[in-house]
Amino acid sequence: MECAGTMVFIMFAIGMLFKGCCYAGVKVNHLDMSINFCGILMALINGIGAITGVISSFLLSAIASNNTLSEWMILFWILLGAAVATDIFYCIFTPDGREKWDYPPEEMAEYEEAQEEKNKQKVAKKAK
Repeated sequence: MECAGTMVFIMFAIGMLFKGCCYAGVKVNHLDMSINFCGILMALINGIGAITGVISSFLLSAIASNNTLSEWMILFWILLGAAVATDIFYCIFTPDGREKWDYPPEEMAEYEEAQEEKNKQKVAKKAK
């Protein structure tokens, strides 16, 4: 298999550039969702992420056994598809604020006030 070192370096640098978005989004989102349980949420997120490392290693041994460029391209497209699918899932289903289950009973009034404020903002946007 040919190795284009310059192209590999450029693609690696671009990949690291986009990885910065991950730290500004996914890695901090658990802090937005929960003040009281952010450590548990981070453990779950990292645990699920570690599973993908195991799966990708298995795919590597199953698909790229002959170490040809076409096998690596197949592996790349499979992993890219999985990354895009999970990113879309994350963008659609991840909440953007503190969750109701994070509030202790004595702070429920604060949660209800925050919900009312969000509803007022939505109504104001629709009115424009």
